[in-house]
Amino acid sequence: MVRYNAVLFFGAPQCGKGTQAQLLARHDDYFHFSTGEELRRTLKNPITDIEKKVKESLDKGELAPDELIFKLFDESLKKYIKEREYDPESQILILDGIPRVASQVSFVNERVIIKKIIYLDISLGVLSKRAEKRAKEEGRPEDIEPKIVTRRYEIFKEQTLPILGYYDSNLIVKIDGSKGVNEIHQNILNALDGI
Repeated sequence: MVRYNAVLFFGAPQCGKGTQAQLLARHDDYFHFSTGEELRRTLKNPITDIEKKVKESLDKGELAPDELIFKLFDESLKKYIKEREYDPESQILILDGIPRVASQVSFVNERVIIKKIIYLDISLGVLSKRAEKRAKEEGRPEDIEPKIVTRRYEIFKEQTLPILGYYDSNLIVKIDGSKGVNEIHQNILNALDGI
């Protein structure tokens, strides 16, 4: 199996991973893969029972099942390569939203060579404010629900944060996610210089 060079963007929901990944993807040598965006696109009009169940889970702030994430990852990347949107020979894959739980680590490690892990560290208070702003700007009212924001943060602390322990600490760069967008972007560029 071909393994893609990748940078893993890591942090709680609403921490700014997507914004920063999109900024980085403006550089020709990076391609952004957002698990959340792929899921939202797939589940916009849920048809099958599994799609309906997954949508219900996501609406409650829970995580999608691994089997759906794995299928989505493989099929989407093949499509992007076929359509020449992503060139694994010349671009580094930005992974945003995978792995989210320990059971996804080996799947990811079989498919990518992680060059760096960018960990955007942020508090629940800042996340709540960002959720409110995002809900208004993007028309996603579910993101403003305090219970859902808190639940997503709890899931991150319980299930996602421990994933960092699976990786060499030299790969991990912790960045203050409460700073301004431009300052965070510059810190990420500095961290990725020379990879």
